Amino acid sequence: MTQDNRTARERPQAEGYTGYTQTEEYTQREYERKRNEEDAYRLPPLSVSELRREARELSKRRRGLFPNILLLNALLIFPSLILYSISVLNFPSDSISYIFFQIAATLLPIILGGPFALGLSGSFLSLSRGENKIRTSSLFYGLKDRHFPRAFGAFLLTALISAMVLCLLLLPGTALYIYNENRVISSYGILALAILLLLAGAVCAFFFLLRFSLTFWFMADNGERRTISSIAAGFHTMRGNCIRYFLLIFSYIGWYLVAFAVALFAVLIFALAGYSRVSSMETLFDQYAYLVYLVFYIRIFSVAAIVITLSAVASRPLFATAVFFNRITGYRPPEPKKDEAETEAEETIPEKTDEEDLQPPENSAAWPPKPDREDLPVTRTVWESRDADR
Repeated sequence: MTQDNRTARERPQAEGYTGYTQTEEYTQREYERKRNEEDAYRLPPLSVSELRREARELSKRRRGLFPNILLLNALLIFPSLILYSISVLNFPSDSISYIFFQIAATLLPIILGGPFALGLSGSFLSLSRGENKIRTSSLFYGLKDRHFPRAFGAFLLTALISAMVLCLLLLPGTALYIYNENRVISSYGILALAILLLLAGAVCAFFFLLRFSLTFWFMADNGERRTISSIAAGFHTMRGNCIRYFLLIFSYIGWYLVAFAVALFAVLIFALAGYSRVSSMETLFDQYAYLVYLVFYIRIFSVAAIVITLSAVASRPLFATAVFFNRITGYRPPEPKKDEAETEAEETIPEKTDEEDLQPPENSAAWPPKPDREDLPVTRTVWESRDADR
């Protein structure tokens, strides 16, 4: 037997041979499937101005959202503020009651942050998909038995991941800064390098953590999605879209500045009124005591003013996020359903047979139809021929 020295390409192949082995075909199919999955989560070529325009149209048609957002923010912030006030005003700083109230004031936003974020995301997602108003039940959607563990777990996991990533990325700059401070003679070059490393770490950590911003939106979109699946879906979807989303949210910086300016003006008025009251006191002890209380109440009032002013402008970036989420996930509104009467009428219309087509209509005066042109000859119909034969 002679040895065939021809290569696989030169040898004649059987009919239907595609040139790929089974392993190569499987690898090609897996590659195409992964590419299709990645393409499905890529935002279409829409500019930030177009997304803002669509969000503005939605916000014009949906009025009266400020009370609902203010209610949710108040329930998230004010209970902690009350616990903090009780601990400061009623207990000494070294007592167990003071520590207990301080811990409770810190843990309450952590426990309620995830469920309230889920309810707010679901409410604005429903508004962007046809709802006319926010329902109170939808705001507290995350507090239900089935959804509370998922929302709390997502908030806790994202918080832990954020803390770990932030510490890891800020560690080089912090270590270099501490090393420079402990030297006998500090170096300005090392200090500048430490500051640059800190800034670079903060920027990288910010854009990395921005990839978790759609976690609760995915959880609200699918009520059966688990915690890890929601975090993974949000992280994967934001790949390559972080800068676009950052520019979209940053475009509302003007509204944030206006809200902070109004809150600052209100706090200044309150502080000036309190200072005039302190200055009118006669004794130094009374002035010092009222000044301590004034600083405490200024802090409480500033938090309340910021919550109120930010609640007034928060609907705009939330609408923009809802539009962004619908676009990035390829959401399409469902087709309008036909009325039941129209559907039944279509079903009850019988199909005409050839014999029925030969029967004259009930209104025989309108038969036969006249031709479009008068010069064309009118042919006799079947019924005219039968009458002439009779």
